[in-house]
Formats: sequence, C-alpha cells, structure tokens
Amino acid sequence: MYVDAGYLLASAATRVTGTSLRNGIHVEYRALIQALVDQAEQVSGLPLLRVHWYDSAKDGVPDPQQERIGELPKVKLRLGRFGVDGQQKSVDLRIGLDLVAHARNDAADVFFLVSGDDDLTEAAIRRLPPVA
Repeated sequence: MYVDAGYLLASAATRVTGTSLRNGIHVEYRALIQALVDQAEQVSGLPLLRVHWYDSAKDGVPDPQQERIGELPKVKLRLGRFGVDGQQKSVDLRIGLDLVAHARNDAADVFFLVSGDDDLTEAAIRRLPPVA
C-alpha cells in the first residue's frame, strides 16, 4: 500500500473542519493505518505486506510524530521535503518510482494507492494475465 499522507490528512481535515489544514485535526495514526490495512486485506483477500507512508518533512528529517509512524508494524516511512511555499515536494515522484520498481520486481500481487494526484495514474499498473 502506498499512502500519500499529505493528501489523506488534508482530505480528512477538509471533511471534518472545512479546511485542509492538517493541524486542525487530531489523528490516531496507529488506528488509521490499521483501518487502511484491514480494508486492503478485506478487498484483496490477501495479507498486506507493507504500508509505504509518504509525507513531507523539513529538510527531509522526520519530526517526532513521523518517527513514531515509522516505528509501527509493517510501515515504511518515506519522506519528501517542503518547498518554499510550504507545499510537499518529491513525494509524488517517490510514490511513482516505488510503484514502478515494485511492480517490475513482482514485489506483490496487488498494489493499493491512496492519493488524489492524477499524475500518479501513469504509474498505476494493472497487470493482465498471460494469454494462453
């Protein structure tokens, strides 16, 4: 599973508060990630191998909350950085590169992408069974 945390949390904040500011909501990350895992396993019927959690950090250095997220079972923390305007940078590129690399290496049978970025549709791959 590949999760664009910036998108997910901004969407949740918008739904709850009407604004996309993440600091306007309190998130129980362990419960949120477990709910994502449970949903993926229910839909696919397969055990989830890993959650790749993509977020931005000042100078690419995780803050204490991000460090705790990275310590959760099955979670791999992948950090981009913040641009001058405060927007996340290089997160979408990391997601796309990881998706393509893992698909090419047959790392899993099913990939889940949690993002709202249309740019990632090019990286979303659907493998068809071989024709007999």
